[in-house]
Amino acid sequence: MSAVEPDVLELGAAQIEFPCAAHPATRFHKCGQQPVLCGALPGAAHCVSLRGIKVPPVMEREVVVDLQDTIGYRFKNENLLRNALTHSSYANEKRGSGISSNERFEFLGDSVLGLIVAEYLYLRYPDLSEGDLTRMRASLVCEQNLAHAAGAIDLTRHLLLGKGESRNDGRSRSSIAADSVEAVIAALYLDGGYAVAQKFVKTFIIDGKGEKAKDYKTLLQELIQREPGHSISYEAVSESGPAHNRVYTVRVLIDGEPAGEGTGRSKKSAEQGAAREAFEKRRPD
Repeated sequence: MSAVEPDVLELGAAQIEFPCAAHPATRFHKCGQQPVLCGALPGAAHCVSLRGIKVPPVMEREVVVDLQDTIGYRFKNENLLRNALTHSSYANEKRGSGISSNERFEFLGDSVLGLIVAEYLYLRYPDLSEGDLTRMRASLVCEQNLAHAAGAIDLTRHLLLGKGESRNDGRSRSSIAADSVEAVIAALYLDGGYAVAQKFVKTFIIDGKGEKAKDYKTLLQELIQREPGHSISYEAVSESGPAHNRVYTVRVLIDGEPAGEGTGRSKKSAEQGAAREAFEKRRPD
């Protein structure tokens, strides 16, 4: 797809900052006659079609980057992830703006999840009966387990909820957490294919069974505080890259002395990397 002179487009209320490596000075433009939104993939030389998806303007990119760091996958089209994180209560409050909820993503994600889990159980347990396999699948894809998996990646913190749903403590509702996991699975499948979605399901739903991802900042804090009188602090070392693709380097200091460094697409992930390095050096055998 060859790019032409960019034109600014009005896409409902979704006038968001989403720069493209090929057109860093623009927000929206079109290639040929098709309206598209620039992709933020590092080094992207072309644009990614919106395909009718409208995304909210208020989701900060660092929030999206932070979640991608947590799940270990970088989206080529971050709008898919944004759409997966947009609850119907938010979309309903913005009715008329063209913003889409994640309900269609939930529909697709439910089917993708079911297939991945069924395939895993079929291959893993060749001697089990259909009834046994069905019961095992049900336990893995149930609301409680999916909500547990959502907690492992702090997923509900990233959701866009309507004001009413937020006031009613929607982020703590297991049904919303479970549905959001299915929506993210759909986004992973659409962006990276079956293997990418399969890796996520295996890591956070099958193998992890909702096990909380390691928080190395907390682990390091607990380790150091076993002996009173020690202090931990974090300092920024450097920031590099264009505004839409920043890379942060952070150093952790223990009693004022460098103990580890980490690099990430967000400051939080860089701090986690620094804490992990320091923890691994000091962890008990």
